[in-house]
Amino acid sequence: MVSVRSMIVHPDGAILVDIAVHEEGVRRVLRQYGPTGFFPMSNDDPVVLLQPAETIEGKQIAAYEDILERYCRYLREKCHLLGSMAEVWVAERLAGIENHLSVLNLNLPEVRSLPVPRYVLILQDRTNPLSKIPKPP
Repeated sequence: MVSVRSMIVHPDGAILVDIAVHEEGVRRVLRQYGPTGFFPMSNDDPVVLLQPAETIEGKQIAAYEDILERYCRYLREKCHLLGSMAEVWVAERLAGIENHLSVLNLNLPEVRSLPVPRYVLILQDRTNPLSKIPKPP
Protein backbone atom coordinates (compact mmCIF):
# COMPACT_ATOMS: atom_id res chain seq x y z
CA MET A 1 0.00 0.00 0.00
CA VAL A 2 1.32 3.45 -0.94
CA SER A 3 0.98 6.08 1.75
CA VAL A 4 -0.92 9.28 1.00
CA ARG A 5 2.12 11.31 1.99
CA SER A 6 4.37 9.66 -0.59
CA MET A 7 1.74 10.12 -3.31
CA ILE A 8 1.45 13.81 -2.47
CA VAL A 9 5.13 14.62 -2.14
CA HIS A 10 6.43 12.49 -5.01
CA PRO A 11 3.74 11.81 -7.65
CA ASP A 12 5.68 10.06 -10.42
CA GLY A 13 8.96 11.33 -9.01
CA ALA A 14 7.95 15.01 -9.04
CA ILE A 15 8.33 17.31 -6.07
CA LEU A 16 5.64 19.88 -5.29
CA VAL A 17 7.11 23.38 -5.09
CA ASP A 18 5.79 26.91 -4.90
CA ILE A 19 7.06 29.40 -7.42
CA ALA A 20 7.36 33.14 -6.98
CA VAL A 21 7.54 35.18 -10.15
CA HIS A 22 7.98 38.89 -10.68
CA GLU A 23 4.88 40.43 -12.18
CA GLU A 24 6.57 41.02 -15.51
CA GLY A 25 7.44 37.31 -15.80
CA VAL A 26 3.98 35.86 -15.13
CA ARG A 27 2.96 35.68 -18.80
CA ARG A 28 6.17 33.92 -19.78
CA VAL A 29 5.79 31.34 -16.99
CA LEU A 30 2.13 30.71 -17.89
CA ARG A 31 3.03 30.38 -21.57
CA GLN A 32 5.84 27.95 -20.75
CA TYR A 33 4.08 25.82 -18.12
CA GLY A 34 0.39 26.58 -18.52
CA PRO A 35 -2.06 27.13 -15.67
CA THR A 36 -1.46 24.93 -12.66
CA GLY A 37 -5.06 23.96 -11.99
CA PHE A 38 -4.23 24.04 -8.30
CA PHE A 39 -6.84 25.40 -5.90
CA PRO A 40 -5.66 26.02 -2.34
CA MET A 41 -7.61 24.15 0.37
CA SER A 42 -9.26 21.91 -2.23
CA ASN A 43 -9.47 18.12 -2.02
CA ASP A 44 -6.14 17.94 -3.89
CA ASP A 45 -4.23 20.32 -1.62
CA PRO A 46 -1.45 18.53 0.30
CA VAL A 47 -2.18 20.72 3.34
CA VAL A 48 -5.70 19.26 3.42
CA LEU A 49 -4.72 15.69 2.57
CA LEU A 50 -2.11 15.46 5.32
CA GLN A 51 -4.56 16.39 8.10
CA PRO A 52 -5.28 13.66 10.69
CA ALA A 53 -8.93 12.95 9.89
CA GLU A 54 -10.92 10.11 8.36
CA THR A 55 -13.05 11.99 5.82
CA ILE A 56 -12.15 14.70 3.33
CA GLU A 57 -14.59 17.06 5.10
CA GLY A 58 -12.82 16.41 8.39
CA LYS A 59 -9.47 17.05 6.72
CA GLN A 60 -10.71 20.36 5.29
CA ILE A 61 -12.07 21.44 8.67
CA ALA A 62 -8.78 20.56 10.36
CA ALA A 63 -6.82 22.47 7.70
CA TYR A 64 -8.97 25.60 8.05
CA GLU A 65 -8.78 25.39 11.86
CA ASP A 66 -4.99 25.13 11.64
CA ILE A 67 -4.76 28.16 9.37
CA LEU A 68 -7.19 30.13 11.55
CA GLU A 69 -5.11 29.34 14.62
CA ARG A 70 -1.90 30.39 12.84
CA TYR A 71 -3.37 33.72 11.64
CA CYS A 72 -4.76 34.44 15.12
CA ARG A 73 -1.40 33.70 16.75
CA TYR A 74 0.34 35.92 14.19
CA LEU A 75 -2.11 38.74 14.86
CA ARG A 76 -1.63 38.43 18.64
CA GLU A 77 2.17 38.28 18.48
CA LYS A 78 2.84 40.78 15.71
CA CYS A 79 -0.03 43.23 16.20
CA HIS A 80 2.29 45.93 17.53
CA LEU A 81 4.42 45.66 14.37
CA LEU A 82 1.55 45.90 11.91
CA GLY A 83 0.18 49.07 10.48
CA SER A 84 -3.55 49.69 10.42
CA MET A 85 -3.97 48.50 6.85
CA ALA A 86 -2.08 45.27 7.57
CA GLU A 87 -4.26 44.61 10.61
CA VAL A 88 -7.37 45.09 8.50
CA TRP A 89 -5.96 42.70 5.88
CA VAL A 90 -5.25 40.01 8.51
CA ALA A 91 -8.70 40.49 10.07
CA GLU A 92 -10.34 40.14 6.64
CA ARG A 93 -8.40 36.91 5.98
CA LEU A 94 -9.49 35.61 9.39
CA ALA A 95 -13.11 36.46 8.63
CA GLY A 96 -12.88 34.60 5.31
CA ILE A 97 -11.36 31.52 6.96
CA GLU A 98 -13.97 31.64 9.71
CA ASN A 99 -16.68 31.86 7.04
CA HIS A 100 -15.31 28.75 5.28
CA LEU A 101 -15.25 26.94 8.62
CA SER A 102 -18.84 27.88 9.38
CA VAL A 103 -19.94 26.49 6.00
CA LEU A 104 -17.99 23.26 6.53
CA ASN A 105 -19.21 22.91 10.12
CA LEU A 106 -22.87 23.43 9.28
CA ASN A 107 -23.79 19.80 9.97
CA LEU A 108 -21.28 19.11 12.72
CA PRO A 109 -22.84 20.14 16.08
CA GLU A 110 -19.77 19.11 18.08
CA VAL A 111 -17.73 21.81 16.33
CA ARG A 112 -20.27 24.61 16.78
CA SER A 113 -19.38 24.87 20.46
CA LEU A 114 -15.71 25.66 19.75
CA PRO A 115 -14.72 29.18 20.83
CA VAL A 116 -14.11 31.51 17.93
CA PRO A 117 -11.40 34.14 18.42
CA ARG A 118 -12.61 37.69 18.38
CA TYR A 119 -9.73 39.19 16.44
CA VAL A 120 -11.81 42.09 15.19
CA LEU A 121 -11.94 43.56 18.71
CA ILE A 122 -8.30 44.53 18.31
CA LEU A 123 -9.26 46.82 15.47
CA GLN A 124 -12.10 48.59 17.27
CA ASP A 125 -9.84 50.93 19.24
CA ARG A 126 -8.12 52.23 16.13
CA THR A 127 -9.35 54.89 13.80
CA ASN A 128 -10.54 53.83 10.40
CA PRO A 129 -7.32 53.22 8.41
CA LEU A 130 -9.10 53.91 5.16
CA SER A 131 -9.69 57.50 6.28
CA LYS A 132 -5.90 58.04 6.37
CA ILE A 133 -5.52 57.43 2.65
CA PRO A 134 -5.10 60.79 0.95
CA LYS A 135 -7.81 61.65 -1.51
CA PRO A 136 -6.71 62.44 -5.08
CA PRO A 137 -6.54 66.18 -5.92
